Amino acid sequence: MDDPAGHAPDGGLHGLSRRDHGLGGYVPLAGTTTEMRPIRAGYGPAPHDPGIRADVRIGRVKSRSRGCARHKETDDDDKKPTRRRRGSSGAGVGGCSSSAPGASGEIVIGAIGSYTGRTAATIGPAPDGIQAWAQAVNDAGGINGKKVKLLVEDDAGNATSALAKVKQLVERDHVIAIVSDNSVSTPAWAQYVEQKQIPVLGGFALTPPFSESAMFFPTGASYITQTYAEIEVAKSFGPKVASYVCAESPNCAALSALQNKVVTDAGVDLVINQTASSTAPSYVPQCQAAKDAGANAMIIKVPVRAVAEQCRKLGMQLGFVSGGGNVTADVLTSDAAQGLKNVDDSYPLFIDAIAEKTDSGRAFQAFVAKYAPTVRGKVSPFFSAAYIHGKLFEAAVEASHSDEVTSASILEGRYALPPDFTLDGLTAPLNYQTGQPTVVNCAYVDEIKNGAWAPGDQLQVCAPQALVNRLAQQK
Repeated sequence: MDDPAGHAPDGGLHGLSRRDHGLGGYVPLAGTTTEMRPIRAGYGPAPHDPGIRADVRIGRVKSRSRGCARHKETDDDDKKPTRRRRGSSGAGVGGCSSSAPGASGEIVIGAIGSYTGRTAATIGPAPDGIQAWAQAVNDAGGINGKKVKLLVEDDAGNATSALAKVKQLVERDHVIAIVSDNSVSTPAWAQYVEQKQIPVLGGFALTPPFSESAMFFPTGASYITQTYAEIEVAKSFGPKVASYVCAESPNCAALSALQNKVVTDAGVDLVINQTASSTAPSYVPQCQAAKDAGANAMIIKVPVRAVAEQCRKLGMQLGFVSGGGNVTADVLTSDAAQGLKNVDDSYPLFIDAIAEKTDSGRAFQAFVAKYAPTVRGKVSPFFSAAYIHGKLFEAAVEASHSDEVTSASILEGRYALPPDFTLDGLTAPLNYQTGQPTVVNCAYVDEIKNGAWAPGDQLQVCAPQALVNRLAQQK
């Protein structure tokens, strides 16, 4: 099946690399939840955790309480009305929402992501992370005394739906910022928020707008940095590297071309750089080709578990490398995948052995214990990344020194942060410059050991800034 959005049948995110991403998409799954999303234990659904109570909307029907007109709204993608629920961290359940931004001293923000559908296995836990962050902020009195009202939208990987939902957040709900953008269809609405001057703080930084738009403020590595880091990590197994990316998407072809541009600077012999179908019944031919080419390592951008297990059956001892949301939970338990090195665009707070080494990491662990106890010890990468996105927003509000929190004040706060700002070690050095895109040139490395995530031999890999800048200009 053609997959223009670069999704994978296994729920991974293969080949998110260029501006054309998001022009295709998927319709929401039947029965998609419209309730406040519960905290998940690791990846995928889990029972409701009553500890999380943020002001969240995932759905389509708006009902107003006593004294307000009651009406229904439908999504443009399927026209079927379903319930929309407001939670309690802002005006309260059933309260009438003012059309004016920041009603009652609230800070109204939105989050969007492809939480259901083909990417649920990886992105699904993200809203739980940002909801928990919002609840923790409000329990502590808000940001500078102002409570956060968080509205969450699920686009299910559908680009048309994503644009419509972002427009609703901006034009109807009057959000002043998007915080934690985990939509695989971000390119479909990036131009809209640029026109509206709505800042986007934190998100899945491998989507192109995070390194190409001055209105997007990443906390993680760009897709160029991610590609360089994967090749650099693969080199640790030996100089000869094979790479297989998905054949279904033009984004994968772009990723393959980017790898060719990076290998010279990384000093790697890319003996194989080919596409393969994400739905192939067998990857034995690819494994055999890598074996015949004498590859020391393989970068896998197709279903990881299937490739690892089939290559191991051929007696191959080469190292495996992946990243960018491609490693789904089932990979962790595969004997063949033990030792796989994974490149993350965001700081791996989800690994306790890493988090416990810093004050900010220990603060995150305490946050999880209080606000998301069901995921303690099995936090997903997208959950911890969403927490970091929330912390970036806090920093922006505080740095603005503005009594009224607006989109403009958030932008002022971003640019007021000092050079090489790191959110107390939760990010690589960040340098936000007025009117300029931000390209983060460092990524993080972890690996699979004993069926779980563990620290790698090195925590961080940084691409030469000159290389990143040069390739960014060639987009």
